Amino acid sequence: MIQIAICDDKKSTTGDLEDLLLHYKEEKALDIHVLYFSLPSALYQYMTEETVDIVFMDLDFGYENEDGILWATRIHEDFPHSLVLILTAYETRYKEGYIAKVFRFMTKPFTKDELYENLNDCLDELNLYISVILFRRGKTHKIPIQDILYFAASTNGSELKTFETTYFLDESLLQWEKKNSPNFFFRCHKKYLVNLNAIEQLKDHSILLSNGEKIPVSRRKWTSLKSAFMKFDISMKGRKE
Repeated sequence: MIQIAICDDKKSTTGDLEDLLLHYKEEKALDIHVLYFSLPSALYQYMTEETVDIVFMDLDFGYENEDGILWATRIHEDFPHSLVLILTAYETRYKEGYIAKVFRFMTKPFTKDELYENLNDCLDELNLYISVILFRRGKTHKIPIQDILYFAASTNGSELKTFETTYFLDESLLQWEKKNSPNFFFRCHKKYLVNLNAIEQLKDHSILLSNGEKIPVSRRKWTSLKSAFMKFDISMKGRKE
């Protein structure tokens, strides 16, 4: 489950943000739980007992000791794995935000595209796209991303191939492409959506996977695949360091 906290004392902001987060949750098929706090001190107290992955923090709460930047600094120091996004209608305090090491600034009023882009970046940073959620026969299944080789198109939907199992799914390959982060998955062919983490080698317009299997790459996707794989490899090495 991904815990997201909205810390803002304005109902208009929390309402708009809640609606967009619910749409994002449905589109990505993610297990997201949204929490609400009107003061940063209350949020911080909650975080001493429970994990919060992403925080949307307002700047001004009208109280001397309830300053968004100050509490964002404290959250970063005490909970370094939580990402804070500052919500503000002003740009005058951006420099303070960089010092506080906030993850992003979002200028009010923000757009759906801006929010989605920032959420995608947050999830990639937190590595929370570690599982793909499947709904089968009334049950929810989480498939760890490190177990996934690729999605493949099929006559009645698609297939999810792991090292040990093949899952037959109702969703189309296009639907899975939209649901999963492009930082982890790449549409290398009209029939395949490959997990970049499963690639062992790129050669002769084909992909050698870590299980020894080969899948084709369309000619028009070859250059962009090499670029995506290089970025992914650099990114993963950076996280390990």
